[in-house]
Amino acid sequence: MPAVQLRGMVYLPSHFLSSPSPSCQLEGEPELWYRRMWVMDGNNSLKRIRGIGDRQVADTRIFEASDYFLPSEFVNRFANEVKAPPKPAAGAADEDIGPSEETEADGDPTDGDPFASPSGCTDNWKAAASDEKKKMWAIFDESGIFASACRHGFVMWITDMVRSGELAKYPLAMVAKALEVLGPQHLVGYDIGCQFQSTISTSSLGPKFTEEKCRCCLNAFHGFTHNYLCQLHHHPNCIDGMGIEDLETLERVFSLSNALAPITRYMTAYRRRVFIDLYF
Repeated sequence: MPAVQLRGMVYLPSHFLSSPSPSCQLEGEPELWYRRMWVMDGNNSLKRIRGIGDRQVADTRIFEASDYFLPSEFVNRFANEVKAPPKPAAGAADEDIGPSEETEADGDPTDGDPFASPSGCTDNWKAAASDEKKKMWAIFDESGIFASACRHGFVMWITDMVRSGELAKYPLAMVAKALEVLGPQHLVGYDIGCQFQSTISTSSLGPKFTEEKCRCCLNAFHGFTHNYLCQLHHHPNCIDGMGIEDLETLERVFSLSNALAPITRYMTAYRRRVFIDLYF
């Protein structure tokens, strides 16, 4: 099955990823620092409204025939890899947040190293995520998608964020799949990649991630919100072998896929996934 050109972006079924992409790896070219560069991020636009009152949903089918969506069983294997730090008692402002899949044990991508000192990067990211949560849990079932893509715009894998924000299990599942399919020496761009590197190291994926000579870094645009010391180590401008890649691929992908939001918001879970899969 050939690649498909759609609204200026190129998408490829994920089972082709095990073969070297002509865009990522040319035959006979010199050895590169990183054989593959790919990115991942969450997007909150493709939410779906929860059932209202006692209304029953007639279409209870589950859409699983997808090249893009990772099975929930695979994603949930990493649900307990990261523990969240103790949270303060809920105040009055938190009473209307509504139910979520997050528990006291659920950690986000920055919670992997319990001995790491807090940084401005982490604090800013957590504050933004917290604001999203308070507006979301009461009315949405799927609160968005978490996606990954090759730096050339090939969407690789997607998973639903179910009544949660960016829990650590979503990016960990993407990394696990990449280690399984892409081979060694790949670089992962993520807006909180500085802290997520520690999360991977303390997870079950840590030994293989290190053995395969992989690493995480920041996206170029998001990276400028991180402190200077962080940028020296994790910003693309400071990493040998990066070239001029900005790793903001998913921002461009999401700017187009956001057009789906008005119609997926009120669909059944099955039809929402069908439309997202058809788009990508």
